[in-house]
Amino acid sequence: MNQFLGPLSFVFIMALAFTLKKVGFIQPDESRVVNKLLMNLALPCTIIVTFASLRSTENLLQVCMFGFVASLLPILVIYRMTTKMANYSRTVVMLNISGFNIGCFALPFIQLYFGNEGGVLATIFDTGNALLVTGGSYVLTQYLLPEADGERMTMKDVVRNLSQSVPFVTYIIMFILAFLGWKLPHAVNQILTPIGAATPFLAMFMLGLLFNPHVELSQLKIALGLTALRLCWGVLFSVTAYYWLPFDLLTRQVLSVVVFAPASALAPIYSMKLKADVQLSAFTNSLTIISGVAIMSTLSILYTGGLN
Repeated sequence: MNQFLGPLSFVFIMALAFTLKKVGFIQPDESRVVNKLLMNLALPCTIIVTFASLRSTENLLQVCMFGFVASLLPILVIYRMTTKMANYSRTVVMLNISGFNIGCFALPFIQLYFGNEGGVLATIFDTGNALLVTGGSYVLTQYLLPEADGERMTMKDVVRNLSQSVPFVTYIIMFILAFLGWKLPHAVNQILTPIGAATPFLAMFMLGLLFNPHVELSQLKIALGLTALRLCWGVLFSVTAYYWLPFDLLTRQVLSVVVFAPASALAPIYSMKLKADVQLSAFTNSLTIISGVAIMSTLSILYTGGLN
């Protein structure tokens, strides 16, 4: 039962936020404060602290590239598959098919079963995944889907929007520093750790505020189909990681598990920014959490025989 307490705590936070919203303790416009704290303070601190925890850059580029491809490829494929879908829903599909909730969900899960070494491997995977999660998928979706007036973003617009994403800029800076082997002073890490520790809470709380269980049949079909499609991609990447990547057994095991992590908790936030179907996005995100807990638990137990 202990192995499920971490994921269940995230579900509890979502339920708490949803309940507080329903009883009127939190007003809809107050969710913007949570959003700002998450995107501009807690998440950047988490990125800095995560990179500071890297003790080795062995296989850094290869594992990063796998994380990047696993996040990018589905969004490009789904873009081609949904040409007849209205942008209001298509945006949600593209944002939720791309990226993995590693730092807020999968990382403590991996550490529970595979120890700190497994956690480091998940973190390295996340450095590639984060390129999409921290703003890449948001800007890519903006670029691929023209706005109502039919105008598509220019590359200048893409660069400007990415440069305005605090998590994305933080990620790029920290990745460069890690690649060069430069470390921030330990005191900086100590100061930022408590702030970064708030990221899982804020991310799950925001998701709970956006969640609405009352979905229409058409939305339910899209959500179930999208969740199933994420699982198909997960199987493809999991088999690839375990059987074909040239890494040691532990690395292949960890990578084959993390690709079943839920969709990024930021997807509903990006859906809101793009004026898409936020209700569908939050509901889909919740379904991926349920499937993620089930599959990641099963694989981890099979690999390790239980808790580490």
